[in-house]
Amino acid sequence: LALLAERLKEAAADISRPRALELVGARPRLRPVDATPADDLHAHVEPGETAVVLVGEGSTDATANAEIHRVSRLFWETHAYDYMTVETAFVSLTPPGVPGGLERCRRLGAKRVIVVPYLLFAGGMLERVWAQALAYGAGHPDLDIRCAEVIGDCETLADVVIDRYEEALRLVPQEEAVRAR
Repeated sequence: LALLAERLKEAAADISRPRALELVGARPRLRPVDATPADDLHAHVEPGETAVVLVGEGSTDATANAEIHRVSRLFWETHAYDYMTVETAFVSLTPPGVPGGLERCRRLGAKRVIVVPYLLFAGGMLERVWAQALAYGAGHPDLDIRCAEVIGDCETLADVVIDRYEEALRLVPQEEAVRAR
């Protein structure tokens, strides 16, 4: 949750609102083209008028989708005073899609929506998240839509991986003891 909060803070503070999208070479990296700072496009937006759409990959596995909903809910509960709502969306396979999440925020009265991809690294999924957000934004120019970066590689993520690895190692002796009985 701390990583999501960090990416969200960055997006809310100073990321320009992308108005066009272009692929850069053979790498699946997105670059805003002809980006105008959001402050030039919109008046000041209060935190209570800002919503968040947490976007997961989407899966045919209901447990995986439920985990994204759980993270979204935990994020909302720890940041309820900062944002009017935190909605969940998926980039593929599972409804609601990114446009559905953005539409819900718009109907709830948001003036700014920050799309936060719950993805570890940039790639095809991130391209799809941003493309869907940009397409929705083209039809709703009054809504300030900003896209945050992926979680990415960072020390905190490395610490989480190490913690999970050590946790798994601690479970191995317990499982072997159960089998020995």
